Amino acid sequence: MKKSIYFILPLALATLFSGVTAASYHPDRLPNRSTEKYGTKHKAVRHHRHSKKQAKHSHDKIFYSAKFAEAIRMQKLANTYREVEDFDNAIRYLDRSRKVLLQFSKDFSARYWLAVNDEMLGYVYRDMDDIPNAKKYIKRALDVFTVIIKQDDGTPLPLELIYRELDSPNVEYVSTPPPVISCKGASDGRIVNYDNQKLQSLPILADDIENLSLSGNRFKEIPAGLYSLENLAVLNLSHNKLRDANLFFKSARDLVWLDLSNNRIRTLSGDFSKMQNLRYLDLSNNSLKTLPEGLEKLKSLETLKLRGNKIPFDVISNLIRQLPKANIEHDIYELKKPQTTIQEDVEE
Repeated sequence: MKKSIYFILPLALATLFSGVTAASYHPDRLPNRSTEKYGTKHKAVRHHRHSKKQAKHSHDKIFYSAKFAEAIRMQKLANTYREVEDFDNAIRYLDRSRKVLLQFSKDFSARYWLAVNDEMLGYVYRDMDDIPNAKKYIKRALDVFTVIIKQDDGTPLPLELIYRELDSPNVEYVSTPPPVISCKGASDGRIVNYDNQKLQSLPILADDIENLSLSGNRFKEIPAGLYSLENLAVLNLSHNKLRDANLFFKSARDLVWLDLSNNRIRTLSGDFSKMQNLRYLDLSNNSLKTLPEGLEKLKSLETLKLRGNKIPFDVISNLIRQLPKANIEHDIYELKKPQTTIQEDVEE
């Protein structure tokens, strides 16, 4: 009997000890009060950690979004500086944007905007006439775009054309040369072409010039040197950077052909009613909201191009009535159908 007790007692103690040990390491397995309390506390700790981790993830996401948006904003600001030819600030903001984007370089969006950053740097150096650097950054952007953009009509297609143009230093703008208008006593010396020369000021010209082309330069206003050209009949100032064009000069009265297209003209000063010889006028692709004074009185006008501006339709339609013989090219306007009121619907 004693032997049995001695045998059973250690076994019972071992079983009891193993149960306590199990309770210590596996609280969820034993449904007593103490383990239930421990299990609830354990779950609360896990929930707290999860919430804290989730909050951190949310904060990181907001921080990432804010920093990313700031990088894009700096790129847009850089492009604005490039437009006004403040190249130092353009490069500075592109560099700041790049440093931010590099923090997220594994992200697809960051890779895309880093390529845009290179593309814009290429444009800055192109405008600075630094062709080697322009080619370097355009090529770097092109390599990335070719990998990450799959559609056939995506960014790589036009960017490839831009890169090829950089390889051809003589090609800057594709502009149609002005026609040679037959004038009294016209000769080769009176027909002058300074297209695509990056001019910002007018070279010394002979007073008897009759046909002058200055397309693809960097004039921000109509050159004062034109005021003395009394025999001028043809003037091409397309693809420049004109903003406010002033045509108050004597020789403008005798113009037959005038091209001011593809500039940034917002206002056009001058009384066109005095330019009675004008037969061709191109004002397309500017920022005009109104027509210049006296334009409706040009009865000799044969061709008038107004596409790519912001001129209201009622102004265009009124001009068409006043110049019935002129071929007027303008934007396509959508006529909105007038909405009927509830009262009108009831009456019908």
